[in-house]
Amino acid sequence: MALSLLGEDLDAKDIAKIIRKPGKHPDGGGLYLQVASPGQGSWVVRFGKRWKSLGPADEISADEARERRKAMWKVHKLGGDPFAVAEEAKKADEDKKVAEQAAEAARVPFGSLIEPYLTLNAPGWKGGTEGHEAGQYRKTLAGPLSALSAAAITSADVQKHLEKYPPARADKVRMRVMQVINYAVAKGLRADGENPARKEVMKFLVPSAPKSKPHKSMPVADVPEFMGKLYADGSPDARALAFAILTAARTAEARDARWEEISGKVWTIPGGIDERSMKESVEHSVPLSPQALALLGTPKKSGRVFGQLPHDALIDKVKEHGGDYTTHGFRTSFTGWAVKAKYSKDLRDRALAHAVGTKTDQAYDREELIEERRPMMQAWSDFACSKLKHGDELTIDWSTGKAIDSRAECG
Repeated sequence: MALSLLGEDLDAKDIAKIIRKPGKHPDGGGLYLQVASPGQGSWVVRFGKRWKSLGPADEISADEARERRKAMWKVHKLGGDPFAVAEEAKKADEDKKVAEQAAEAARVPFGSLIEPYLTLNAPGWKGGTEGHEAGQYRKTLAGPLSALSAAAITSADVQKHLEKYPPARADKVRMRVMQVINYAVAKGLRADGENPARKEVMKFLVPSAPKSKPHKSMPVADVPEFMGKLYADGSPDARALAFAILTAARTAEARDARWEEISGKVWTIPGGIDERSMKESVEHSVPLSPQALALLGTPKKSGRVFGQLPHDALIDKVKEHGGDYTTHGFRTSFTGWAVKAKYSKDLRDRALAHAVGTKTDQAYDREELIEERRPMMQAWSDFACSKLKHGDELTIDWSTGKAIDSRAECG
């Protein structure tokens, strides 16, 4: 490529003008501003027939380039290798750039990475960026740890953060810390290496979580007597618990059931909207028996069916009338009854909103077999209500709005 004849000792105006013109533009003493394409230039120096790049023009000023050219000429006159000087300068530039990047990364606090991490990952979680799990990231990762440099967090820092949580919860928090640290590595804000929150180290620094125990379930034979106590109680939380049992629903699903979800004799639980929606994050429809419908009370257009119940209202009602069992355990009671009654595993799993078949099966199977499940759910309601006494009330009949005799519905 031909050399331009703009002259030597380029000033700022010259550089601003010629950097738009491809070619090698002399600055004097063998130094040139080489423009490969408009707006992209680099400083190069020539010794005889040999050329050497000193670096991009947007990173090295004209004065710096001239100083480097002078240093190279001094070495050249002494019989040394001027290009070695350029390599040393280039390495110094790279080291300086790395140091500046490291210093910048060190100033990024761990807490500032939580929202970007959630923006990237939480949309695929239940409830998205405003869901329960995203909220737990914000809540459990707050505190002194969030103010520390993401690049400098150590296992000791993680240990100190986890010590304020009980073991079972601490392990969940540990996994959240580990994920955000992995994100910092991916973004170049922390050197790659072993994660300070990894379980292999934390298990020696904080108490391990106890092994999980299955939800304690009420023996199937005791369910009808327990249901009689709930109907005799008649309170909103007792009705909500009875509804959960008759529908084999999860606790939060029944506790916070809404009128908008009831259509005729079907209750459709939303998926992926909030904390109470099912694990698989898809809708789940439940066929409602007359007994279950009667528990709902006078129908309304919207709002919670059982009112604003406290988070632990249903488990407290279990303890009040049934003893040391869990609300979730009634799903196990239902399964035990259904197995003994010889209902298929497919129908049982669908009633519990469990994933059925392989992932491929699930991708193609959207049929919940609602009407096929209705006889099973009716038989379960008949069994659960089999010991209700004459005179007990199921509060208000959903279809008529009138008080009804429990024996007429559950006899």
